[in-house]
Amino acid sequence: MESPRIYPPIPELRAYIKNFVMWDLDFTNKDPFKLMAVPMGVPIMVFPYSGCLHINAGKIHGGEQIRPILFGQITRSVEIRLSGAGGLLLVIFSPAGIFHFLEHSLRGITDRYNYYLEQINWVGKDILPALRSNNPLSDISAKARLENVFLRRLNQSHDRDESTMRIVDWINLKKGKVSANEVSSQFNLSLRSLERRFLMHVGLGPKHYANIVRFRHILRYKKDHPDASLLDLSEIGGFVDQSHFIKNFKKITGESPEAFFSHNLEVLNLTLEFT
Repeated sequence: MESPRIYPPIPELRAYIKNFVMWDLDFTNKDPFKLMAVPMGVPIMVFPYSGCLHINAGKIHGGEQIRPILFGQITRSVEIRLSGAGGLLLVIFSPAGIFHFLEHSLRGITDRYNYYLEQINWVGKDILPALRSNNPLSDISAKARLENVFLRRLNQSHDRDESTMRIVDWINLKKGKVSANEVSSQFNLSLRSLERRFLMHVGLGPKHYANIVRFRHILRYKKDHPDASLLDLSEIGGFVDQSHFIKNFKKITGESPEAFFSHNLEVLNLTLEFT
């Protein structure tokens, strides 16, 4: 599989967007390519820019051709099957960063796999035309066009409260090993206010988000230390024992750690590079 091409955003957007990714995929004359999308804690916009890729995922069935789509937070793993050949442009947002562009609650798009971007007025009006061209766009040109649209949208935003982003950063600094009570105490918020804020800006409650961050930390450690044992991973994740770690892991992925790592490492390691 060809490696994705990863481009960081301009400084003005770095708090909101993590990366732009261009990925050329070719599964022509092959069985559908299966990959397991796991919770990573980041929303992703997907734009097809060449060829014709088809997807089966969640409620998208029948090998539907990929359309511009928004994947919000996911709370459990989902198998995705890809066929055909084409290029994808991915916009990887910071967990609470996308709210400043959408300006509506992210709770409604959690675990949805059919939130087509044509439903968002400004995307259909500004982004999709910006990506259309009589000649193929270079990576840099496509990225620059998107950045211009996002900058304009950000400057028009009516809600520039970035306090949730600071809370998200703190949870990541703690590698997810914090309770909702600790978060509320640290930021002088009631549990109810914290929960409401996270559901609005992130799409998940703070406890659920922290658990995904901890899971992510374990995946990154496994990427950097392929020979790490289950005991190593449970200790890195701050679990009280190995059985607690395995139970938590299966709840997120639907599989035991051994089964999951036996067939997902290649794609997982690639996606960890840009999410």
